Amino acid sequence: MPIEQGHTYFLDYTIHYNKSEDDLKQIEQFFMEISKYLLNNGGVIDRPYGIWAELIFPNNPGLFQFLKQIKKQLDPNNILNPGRLNL
Repeated sequence: MPIEQGHTYFLDYTIHYNKSEDDLKQIEQFFMEISKYLLNNGGVIDRPYGIWAELIFPNNPGLFQFLKQIKKQLDPNNILNPGRLNL
């Protein structure tokens, strides 16, 4: 009997939409719902920026502190993207 060791899948998707304000709000809401669903079911977001930062960092303060330390080492004068992700 084979022993199952694990699976990894990569999913990248693009949502096509019209750029009117109403459509943009609906798309953002849909995008957040999809993202929350994936996270709640074992999914991983490997680049937490934009709206994903709002989902990832509050639930993983250790990661946020680690990223702040890296940012401080690489950018001690805070000139690279100041204020992004509150780093």
